[in-house]
Amino acid sequence: MSVHQPEQEMTLDILRDQLDAELELWRNAGLSPRFFLRDDDAIDDTQALVRLDALVREHDIPLLLAVIPDPAQPALAARLANSPLITPAVHGFRHVSHSPKGEKVCELGTHRPVDDVLDELAKGREKLRDLFAREISAILVPPWNRIHDAVRDRIGDAGFAAVSAHGWSGAAPVKMINAHIDVIHWKGGRKGRDLVWVHYNLLRNLETARQRGGEPVGILLHHLDHDEQAWLAIESIFDWTRKNPAIKWMAADDLI
Repeated sequence: MSVHQPEQEMTLDILRDQLDAELELWRNAGLSPRFFLRDDDAIDDTQALVRLDALVREHDIPLLLAVIPDPAQPALAARLANSPLITPAVHGFRHVSHSPKGEKVCELGTHRPVDDVLDELAKGREKLRDLFAREISAILVPPWNRIHDAVRDRIGDAGFAAVSAHGWSGAAPVKMINAHIDVIHWKGGRKGRDLVWVHYNLLRNLETARQRGGEPVGILLHHLDHDEQAWLAIESIFDWTRKNPAIKWMAADDLI
C-alpha cells in the first residue's frame, strides 16, 4: 500500500515548498503529473453523493464512481443522469466476502470457481449498463482493493479492460490503474486524514510516479464514510492542484 507517515517536524509550509521542488523535477524531466479520482461503494442517492457531485463540478474533475451492482438503486442513476463528469464502474457484485474465516475479506478470489466469479461480474456490468442507460467504465474496481490473480488475468472475459485497486503494482497481464492516496484513516478510527499527512503522501507518491516515468496518481474517496476532515482533505488536494496548472486531472478510462 502507498501509505507514508510524515516526520513530526513536517508542516504544511515545508511540504508545499517540497511539492514545488518536486514539480520542478517533473518539468525538468519533460513530464506532466496526472491525477485521477475514484470513489467507492455507491449504492443510492445520498446527501454525501450530492456534496461530492457538487465538488467535482466546482473543480471540473472527472470521477470514477465504483457502484456495487446488486444493491444499486434507480435513484442513484437518476441523480447522475446529468453528471457527465461522473462515470459509473463495477465494484464487485454484492461487496461480500467469500473468504474462509481467518483470511482477509475478498469477493473476487478463488474461493469459488473463477468462471462463477466472472459470470457474476458480467451480470453486474450488464445491470449497471441497464440502470444508467449509458456506457459505463471499462475498469473493474475490486471490493477492498483485493482481486486474486486468476480472476484479474481473465477480466476481459467479463467485459473489462483494466483493474483499479490500491498501491503501486508490478507488471501484470492487464492494465492496472490503481489509487494511491486514501483520504480516510481506516485503522485510526475511520477518520479523515490530516492535511500534513495528505500533502506528505502527495509528495511521496509524486516522487514514485516520476520515477516510474510519469504514471498517474490516484486519489481514493468513500463519500458515505466521510467526516468533515475527509471533506477538508479532498478540498485541500483540489485547491493545491488548481494552483498548479501543469497538473492534469484525467478520466480514469482515458488512462487505459
